[in-house]
Amino acid sequence: MKITIALLLALAALVAFAACASNPQDQQTEPSGSGTAEASATESQTAEETKAADPFRNIDKTANYGGGTFTILTYDAATWNVYLTAASETGSLLNDAAFRRNAEIEEMLKVKIEEVKFAQTQLISKIQAANSSGDGTYDLVCFWATTNLATLITTNAVEDWRKLPFVNLEEPWYNQSANTAFCFAGKQYIAVSDLTYPVQQHFRYLCNLDMLDSLKLPYPYALVDSGDWTIEKLMEYIKNVYTDENNDGVKDASDTYGLVTTVNGTSRLINNWDESPVRTGTDGFIFNLNSDRLQSMVEKMNALQHSPDTYTQEGVNYTIFNSGRALFEVYSSDPDDLRGITFRYAYLPYPKYDENQKDYITVTHGGIMAVPMSCPDLDRAGNIIEAMSAASYLHVKDAFIETYFNNRILRDADSVRMYRLMRDTAYFDVARYVDPSSKLSGLGYYTDLLKSGEPNLQRAYNATGKNIEKKFNELWNSLKGS
Repeated sequence: MKITIALLLALAALVAFAACASNPQDQQTEPSGSGTAEASATESQTAEETKAADPFRNIDKTANYGGGTFTILTYDAATWNVYLTAASETGSLLNDAAFRRNAEIEEMLKVKIEEVKFAQTQLISKIQAANSSGDGTYDLVCFWATTNLATLITTNAVEDWRKLPFVNLEEPWYNQSANTAFCFAGKQYIAVSDLTYPVQQHFRYLCNLDMLDSLKLPYPYALVDSGDWTIEKLMEYIKNVYTDENNDGVKDASDTYGLVTTVNGTSRLINNWDESPVRTGTDGFIFNLNSDRLQSMVEKMNALQHSPDTYTQEGVNYTIFNSGRALFEVYSSDPDDLRGITFRYAYLPYPKYDENQKDYITVTHGGIMAVPMSCPDLDRAGNIIEAMSAASYLHVKDAFIETYFNNRILRDADSVRMYRLMRDTAYFDVARYVDPSSKLSGLGYYTDLLKSGEPNLQRAYNATGKNIEKKFNELWNSLKGS
């Protein structure tokens, strides 16, 4: 399919309501004219102006590294390819964009970019071994999505990104929420840039458009555009969708549902409602574990999780949605696995808490990077990292999204637009990667409440919340003066 992303974006404004017009109730959900779409257009214009400028404006283009090797340590897995290197051009958009990016930088800076892969569980020990030996084995590390980095931070095993020469963390190719989340006691240990764009995946909702047609319900795109895609709207969509297909009186995987999710997927609503349990501040962690507002949110999550139209699955299992028997699904796995779906579906952000929430927030995981303390040349590392990040912003992002479209992961201009919105609102939660309490990386603090069906937040805070705060405060105090 030879449709380019540039053409899709040009058409997006014209077709924004085409999907709604094609379904039976297109007049029922018109945009209210809020600034969400206008803000996205302004951000896109700003991004294009940035692209037009010199992407290598922060680096030393005259540097000559004599053909030396810049080594990136990363994980070895069958999925979630970061595209840090590419052996040659193959005709694949993403592979070839990565190849050309590296070829340009290698020629300009006279360096060879290579990656070394190990099992994701070995990366921390490899960094520790390199630091102990001092042999300067690795220049950069790209981690698996769910790696707990507390050990690296408490042992001061990685460099401070804010002190890396040539790296400008304010540039648009760096995720600003990650800059905030991973700065402890004045040091930023972790960063996320567009160098790892292909694996910065996120929690999202999938919607079965064919089911919407059969139920004579409007497509949700206009609600997203107007800023009115909320938890209440989601509850309205799924109401009365449940069907006991085998008439056995038991809710099981053979039936049809309004929503299929996991307890963890529902708990992530807290982050997407801008109420993360822990944030990093200037002088310590800021806790948000118990309040009347949070109690109200937990009650809404509980109502969604235990709705008669919701099916809770254990582990990663998308069979019900993939077989066309769920209207919505919370999805957080490799998007490549969606290519085999035979019906039309939409990509959607997590719903807002209510219309007063300013922006959609998209909890994101994957793509986190660190520079080992044993990196042999910080000037060289900073120069190359900045160059690769800027070039990825310029070339890899669009190739990635176009690959998703051509591979039938994103199937129409509306989904491309939704996907860009989600990537532009990507949010990194510090507790997912740095959790000395072991209760927040998987949001166990909230999943325990939802599993019990008794969302008493005060009781949870008394039982575990105070200990969570204690563990995080101990972490911060250990980093002072380090």
